[in-house]
Amino acid sequence: MRSVREVIDSFASKDGTAQPLSLSKSAGSGRKSGAVSARLVSLLEPRSSAAECYSRLRFAIEKMHKTNQGLVVGVTSPGEGDGKTLTALNLAGALAQGEQASVVLVELDFRARSRNVTGYLDLKTLRGYGLIDWIRDEGMTAEEITRYLPGFNLRLIVSGGRAELPYELLNSPRLATLLNDLRHRYDYIILDTPKCTELPDIELVSRFVDGFLVVVRAGFTAKKMLAETLDSLGPEKVVGLVFNGL
Repeated sequence: MRSVREVIDSFASKDGTAQPLSLSKSAGSGRKSGAVSARLVSLLEPRSSAAECYSRLRFAIEKMHKTNQGLVVGVTSPGEGDGKTLTALNLAGALAQGEQASVVLVELDFRARSRNVTGYLDLKTLRGYGLIDWIRDEGMTAEEITRYLPGFNLRLIVSGGRAELPYELLNSPRLATLLNDLRHRYDYIILDTPKCTELPDIELVSRFVDGFLVVVRAGFTAKKMLAETLDSLGPEKVVGLVFNGL
């Protein structure tokens, strides 16, 4: 097995009770509200060759799950456009294919400006609260922000609201309480986390995870950014690299 440094040196660089949802597959450019992006192959085409890549990732994550408590996996990347959110959703979808598995995906990237979880699932027009609202309102329950995807055996907690102070939200004791509670309710908790360039956000999230998957995009992610990302997370926290665009 190659070391992390060998991977960096050889890397191609440019120098990347729940509320039910009614979802359908998107068709071309005319996506309708509630349509799942065709790129979510683990949800829509689980037997395809593209989905098989995420099945291998699922196998690696399942081998890590050795206790009675849930496994918390963060999915991050060195920068914008590497595909971390797409990877997080497809990994969660692959894990959810297990009939006895309980899986929840939590959107923790409060600074995301474009292709976030709600974008891939086209949930922008749906009413409802999210994690940010829950952190701010102590009267809300976790069930009010947990959404169920019928037919996919998958639950979501999207960010929701507007994050004016992401640091304060990620540092909230309520968030720590929620993630600890999820460990006791689900087998796998997949976190779509901030990018590693967004310090100290990723350091705050690191307290909650058992390990990070680092997503990079071949021919796009700068080698220097990848090296800095791996150094900042530390070898004990990085459980794997995911290469997109190969």
